[in-house]
Amino acid sequence: MNKLVFSFLLFLMIFIQSCLTPEAECKKTEAPEINVGLLFAGSIQINDPGGNDITILFTDAELNMLYYKVYCTGKNNGPFTSEFTINENGTLYKKSIGYWSFRMNNTKDYIRVQFFIEGDNIGQEYRVTYDQLKAFDGGKPYLNFSIVVTADNEIYKTKSISLNIS
Repeated sequence: MNKLVFSFLLFLMIFIQSCLTPEAECKKTEAPEINVGLLFAGSIQINDPGGNDITILFTDAELNMLYYKVYCTGKNNGPFTSEFTINENGTLYKKSIGYWSFRMNNTKDYIRVQFFIEGDNIGQEYRVTYDQLKAFDGGKPYLNFSIVVTADNEIYKTKSISLNIS
């Protein structure tokens, strides 16, 4: 009987701890609120499996960016989208004007970005963190992505994604 009571109490303590952990842990990483309006730009290089640059074959193809505001607790807000066309040298041209504005108040908050070519996921996401954006509080930084992917029969594999914020 004692083992049963002890097991129940242990289970109850673990359950309560797991319910309280995300918010309690997030309290530890709270930070001053920042507000940023994100502008996206970039370029892409698409290679065949042999490493040859075939970006020109994707002229006017559509590259979509989906992004989510992810809170410290793991909650997602979004998706938000930006659509681009790809020119012959890989420069991305945004199809619309404007920007998305985000607030962050925790060092564990981030913007999760995913990339798609003609609806096909290119396989890797990128995270833009509170620490990367805090210097731009109140501004509209350009997030300039440079993406290199390998394409094989509409299956895309990301080789690298780099980001310059200015």
